[in-house]
Amino acid sequence: MMNESARGPDESEVETWVAAALAGDAEAVTRLYRAHVKALYNFVYWRRERRGGETEEIVQETFLDAFRSLDRLQDRSAFHPWICGIARRKSAKARRRRRPPEEDLAAWDGSVEAPPGESLETGEVREAVSEALASLSPRQQHLLREAYVEDRPAAELAA
Repeated sequence: MMNESARGPDESEVETWVAAALAGDAEAVTRLYRAHVKALYNFVYWRRERRGGETEEIVQETFLDAFRSLDRLQDRSAFHPWICGIARRKSAKARRRRRPPEEDLAAWDGSVEAPPGESLETGEVREAVSEALASLSPRQQHLLREAYVEDRPAAELAA
């Protein structure tokens, strides 16, 4: 039975469900999905700049890919971090598909505006981050944007 805490299932439950899902147990697949879908949705939602429709699509694709390649999961208790990694890569790929033209990036002044309704504290944090970014060289700004916005691996950026 699933642990009723807000944390979700414990590691032994997840390991059991993964093993059963690998053996073809549809109920185990359902349990894995139900135990992780809300947290994965929230993870993707905030990475996708609160774009609900894109979030739902990425979450669906993530679960499909995860269940198709479940045999590649090395640590069966680490299902959630594993699907978050899949979702992070899918999210980055979707972001690159809708990347603005280079001239838009060249015109960006590095400032970040707080969305309407956001708390003053969050806006202040955004302002501090914008100021810190502005103090970096254009090359450093580019590398940070590629690493943290575009999710490009460090090894790729170092090349």
